[in-house]
Amino acid sequence: MVGGQVLRGRSELILALPEPAYVDIEVALSMLHAAESAVAVRAWRRAWSPARSALSVTQRTFLPEADEPWAETWRLRLADVRLRALEAYAKTCLELGGAELPGAERATRELVDVAPLRESGHLLLMRALAASGNVAEALAAYERLRILLREELGVDPSEAVQNEYRPPPRVAARSAFRQCCAKAATTMPANADLHDNNKQSHQQPVTRSMILPESEARSSLQIRSAV
Repeated sequence: MVGGQVLRGRSELILALPEPAYVDIEVALSMLHAAESAVAVRAWRRAWSPARSALSVTQRTFLPEADEPWAETWRLRLADVRLRALEAYAKTCLELGGAELPGAERATRELVDVAPLRESGHLLLMRALAASGNVAEALAAYERLRILLREELGVDPSEAVQNEYRPPPRVAARSAFRQCCAKAATTMPANADLHDNNKQSHQQPVTRSMILPESEARSSLQIRSAV
């Protein structure tokens, strides 16, 4: 039962809770603001607790039994709050390092699953994997993002992502060398060497002019004249 001092109004009801009242939605919004403000100034220890509080509130579905439009509007808003809280928490855990790295990986994996086209989430996941020593897995995560963006939108990852996680120079050089070899193999006839050898063997020998001594030249002219 809710008394008249809590539920007020006639045509439009208002819930007036006595102080101190704890409204989890207000807490989530307030904690997200505090976390993002601390991240902006790189105050990582100050950002950890409010980011974690925002995540704790938003892990629950807002009024799952309500199907009114206003309830769906709040669900969408809280879903965005959770994404931003995951990102703030992941950044904080990455900068704190150490025992917080697993938390960064968990948060970024959820972020990528919920918002697969959010490049900032993929970038944080790659950084979390690399910070944990899983560099190969970080490169594999970059490749998955590249394929996803190409298939869904026909674009490449942003310049920031490419600059941080493009293949190492040796890998890139090896790949370029293999591509050149493959291109040469497709453009060069299979019997190119044999054709060149046969062409050289069928060439006519070069005729060299013979220069005779003057006496022999005159004798040759006399013989031709006599004939």
